[in-house]
Amino acid sequence: MIVDFKEVIPDKTLPRFNCQKRFWTAPAKLVVEKVNNFYVISYDIELVKGRFRKYSMQVPSRVVIDSKFLVALAMYTCEGRNPNKGVYTNSSANKGRYLSIINSDSRIIKFVIDEFESKLGIERNRWKYRLTLFSNQNVEKEKNWWSRSLKIKKGRFVIAEVVPGNKEKVTYAS
Repeated sequence: MIVDFKEVIPDKTLPRFNCQKRFWTAPAKLVVEKVNNFYVISYDIELVKGRFRKYSMQVPSRVVIDSKFLVALAMYTCEGRNPNKGVYTNSSANKGRYLSIINSDSRIIKFVIDEFESKLGIERNRWKYRLTLFSNQNVEKEKNWWSRSLKIKKGRFVIAEVVPGNKEKVTYAS
C-alpha cells in the first residue's frame, strides 16, 4: 500500500514546555510545502517578543507501507518513547521533537532504524544514541560494538549512565 504522507501530517504540533520561561507553549501551526518528491513541514516559535525561530523537516511525499514497515512501527510502538512525553525529563523542551527507541537487543534497534531510514528518509546518523553501561564494561569496546552492529559512526554515541555491575553482567563487546 502506498500512502500520501500529507494525509497523516497533523495541522499543529504538540504543546511544548519552554524551559527558559517555565511554561507550556500553545501548539504551533504546521506549514506543509511540496518540494519535488518531498514535503517540507515547518513551524515557527517565538523566542522573545518579535523574534522567531523556524523548525523544519523533510519527509517523502509517499510512503510504501509493507509488512516489514508495519513490524517496525509495532516495534517502535512497543519500544519507542511516547512523543507526548519529554525526552530527557518530564518537563523537557524537547517534547515531541525527537524519536527514541530503547532496547538492549541491537537487532530490534537496527531493524527499526533501517525501516525508518528506507521508508521515511530519517538518516541513521541523525538519531541520537545513548548507552547505559555497567561499571565492568569497557566504554570504548562497547561503543565500537554498537557502532559496528548498527552501522553508526562511533562519535554519535554518548554514555548516558554507568550503573553498578558485576562479572556476571553481560558485555556485548566480548
